Amino acid sequence: MPSFEVIYDEEEDVLEVTFESFDESFARTIALNDCILLYTDLNFQHSWGLSLYGYGTLLQVNETVLDGVLVLSEPNRLHILHLLSQPPVSHFLDLRDRENGVAVIKSPTFEALIG
Repeated sequence: MPSFEVIYDEEEDVLEVTFESFDESFARTIALNDCILLYTDLNFQHSWGLSLYGYGTLLQVNETVLDGVLVLSEPNRLHILHLLSQPPVSHFLDLRDRENGVAVIKSPTFEALIG
């Protein structure tokens, strides 16, 4: 994995993860649900980062539905699901049911992030 940045704001319970530097004018923000944002390139080929609001709460629930993915067109949905199932995003999110957009939020170890 290339350089990355992880910032956790305890007061707001927000985890911000940047996998790669990116130009915001060439980025798309996809709301996976009300609590999770994915930052990607315009063609959904690379994931650049994640924002997880209520991260502590998300870690405690058994699963979360990524209903924002379910409303995308089929080609876009397939690209996003592919990104979600691959590192680096898969270090933070375990896609359990692709068809219904069900995932579990994870807390990766440092070794997993640099391995």
